[in-house]
Amino acid sequence: MGLFYHRDGTPITGTTQEQAIEWAAECEAKRFVQWKYTWYAALVSTVFLGVNHNFFGGKPLIFETRVFRPRWMRRLGLTGEVFRMRHTTEQHAQEGHVRAFQTYNSWRGLWLCFFDGV
Repeated sequence: MGLFYHRDGTPITGTTQEQAIEWAAECEAKRFVQWKYTWYAALVSTVFLGVNHNFFGGKPLIFETRVFRPRWMRRLGLTGEVFRMRHTTEQHAQEGHVRAFQTYNSWRGLWLCFFDGV
């Protein structure tokens, strides 16, 4: 199992330096999958990582969805990140983004932003 991956989930081959250069070019071309703000200004962001974050074996986790508290909450002293979920494929990442947005774009999401966190 490799460290660097293409968006389609196939490993990038070559020396470590060649892999890193190809990975950086792919990330620079299109890093964001989706991002949206909730009604109370929390950011739901899904990005292509390209680096396997599955440290325990299994399918590579190369996409990530995160929810960040809005600035007005951070000014109250709450930390920025509330939620994180990693995905194996771009399709799963898009589905996870929709689920995270639906969860956090609600009164329940506002509650979670105040009282939960990573």
